[in-house]
Amino acid sequence: MSCISVQNLSLSFGEKTLFDNVSFDVYEKDKIGFVGANGVGKTSLFKILTGEYQPTSGAAFLGKNVKLGYMEQHTCSENKTVYEELISVFDDLIKLEKELDAIASRLTAEPLPELIAKQDMLNEQFTGNGGLTYKSLTRSCLIGMGFSESDFDKPTSKLSGGQRSKLILSKLLLSKCDLLLLDEPTNHLDIKSVEWLEGFLSSFSGAFIVISHDRYFLDRVTDKTIEIENKKMRSYKGNYSEFLVKKQAEQKAIAEKYENDIFFFDGGSLYINLYIPSRLETDGISLEIDTDYPYSDKISITIKGNTEIDRLKLRIPDFAHKTAHLRHGTEEFYGIEKGYFTVHAIKGGDSVELTLPMRVTEYKSREKHVCALKYGPVTLCAPLGKITDRVSEYISN
Repeated sequence: MSCISVQNLSLSFGEKTLFDNVSFDVYEKDKIGFVGANGVGKTSLFKILTGEYQPTSGAAFLGKNVKLGYMEQHTCSENKTVYEELISVFDDLIKLEKELDAIASRLTAEPLPELIAKQDMLNEQFTGNGGLTYKSLTRSCLIGMGFSESDFDKPTSKLSGGQRSKLILSKLLLSKCDLLLLDEPTNHLDIKSVEWLEGFLSSFSGAFIVISHDRYFLDRVTDKTIEIENKKMRSYKGNYSEFLVKKQAEQKAIAEKYENDIFFFDGGSLYINLYIPSRLETDGISLEIDTDYPYSDKISITIKGNTEIDRLKLRIPDFAHKTAHLRHGTEEFYGIEKGYFTVHAIKGGDSVELTLPMRVTEYKSREKHVCALKYGPVTLCAPLGKITDRVSEYISN
């Protein structure tokens, strides 16, 4: 069963977009680590899920009868002791226990059948909801969170900021939620408390999403990882260490693919793939090339797609390293040393003009000669200065 379904969610503040058109589902018993660099929108996504923020587009749907838990739901009152504050999350059981005590007192004087039936019903409800263990669970949680026995009777008004945060986290953990949102839960915790929290979450019967920069903590408590990067989200099976291995393997495979196949033909038009080490996919963006080569050595590249590209690398063939010229807006580059031109902050509709020295060789097909320009690992063929489907098939084969 899905606890929450995120569909086509986007969030922008003015011109800054944190994430765009992201979707994912959280199922019962999922233990998810939510990772990404600072400022990419992890906490903002939590605030959308809790209703504090409204998304720019898209929506998040909470499953039927799913109880969502997060820190901001809980406060710390000023007129209770530490123990009273935490055990207040079991107010329904406390009320039920008092009702059972009242019925037991009445039965000693008046053992009516209807009272006995009600007692049996309430006792079954009390036991089934944890009535026999809630007091010991309260004590165990306080000890696990680093409170001593002597702290149990301390007024909450005298707690430090760190102690109040730990008490609020304790209330969240014991709140019997189906899905927990945990934002840096190990803050203010010592090693023993972190170990206790790891044990609690490992045996937690519900689902949770946790934001944390503690990779060792994530390794011990999660079995799925969602990363937010470049305004997109990717989901991986496995804990943080397993995620890193899979991501590095993907990056290596894609880098090798794009280094060996930077240019490609599609439907008679010539396109250039993106080779961006920090991205795992191009998200449908391509660069369309307009050229009359070999009649001109200028190549005009236009971005296709609406997403902003943080960094674009164009691989230049060895023979053109010293003489290649690139223009993007007011920026101009002459010659390169490492084989790439790097262009920053490109948006849909931008144009980049690339000038390469002419280098023509001839290839003979069954029907005609075609002129070819050698670009690094592949050859772009242009009969009479135009790309055709026949030539596309010829090159791909």
